[in-house]
Amino acid sequence: MIAEKANLINDLGKIEQEIQLLWEYHPDNPESVDVVERFNKLQKEAATLDAYIQTLWTIAYPQHQHIK
Repeated sequence: MIAEKANLINDLGKIEQEIQLLWEYHPDNPESVDVVERFNKLQKEAATLDAYIQTLWTIAYPQHQHIK
């Protein structure tokens, strides 16, 4: 009985955590995340970081410039 109660409490915690995460994107949330805007921003950030990493790699290992 104690193990079952612990499992149910853990399940409830997981559900509540997912609800909280989904609320960030829910259309009824007046402060919801604009998924398209966030996606585009993250893609730009990833491209910037990738370019910087490539620059560092090229400086550190100029003989391996063709390797990505």
